[in-house]
Amino acid sequence: MEEKYNVSLLAAGIHCEAQQLIAEKVDELLAIEEQIDFNVLSLETCAYSANMFADILSKIQKMT
Repeated sequence: MEEKYNVSLLAAGIHCEAQQLIAEKVDELLAIEEQIDFNVLSLETCAYSANMFADILSKIQKMT
């Protein structure tokens, strides 16, 4: 019976760690999405030049 209890505790700990890892990754993705949105919006107002477009697109590609 004690072995079953220990396995339950181990499983609960792993579950908690997995939830924390998922939460961290979601936060990272939300930050990346915010940066991408900012750069996409900057395409609407930037100077009309190939260099400027390339620079902004390069920033977006480096984030993904």
